[in-house]
Amino acid sequence: MIVINKTGKLIRDRFNGTDFEFLPNEKVNISPDAARHIFGYGISDQKEIDRILMRQGWMRNSDEIESARARLARICFMQDPPQERQFVEDEPIPETAPETVVTESSPKKVTARK
Repeated sequence: MIVINKTGKLIRDRFNGTDFEFLPNEKVNISPDAARHIFGYGISDQKEIDRILMRQGWMRNSDEIESARARLARICFMQDPPQERQFVEDEPIPETAPETVVTESSPKKVTARK
């Protein structure tokens, strides 16, 4: 899975002997188990999430719960990396290459298929 840190600050942690660095706005590939340990991914028990927030240093006492949870909400998880478009079996594969057409009304190129 991919994790994107949208907090604006570097996050460092360790899971199963591997060090992780989550730079702001950069994609990091990690296992779901690592995401669960580091960020509480997939955990619904709020007390367990709060323990993770304390371990991260984002919360020292109950007065900081809301700001710590807001910070955690800025961590984005993606199950699968985006993939390029692929043809499926019932979709016909074009027999000719696309041609480039330039129109007079617009200087932009438009791709058309025959």
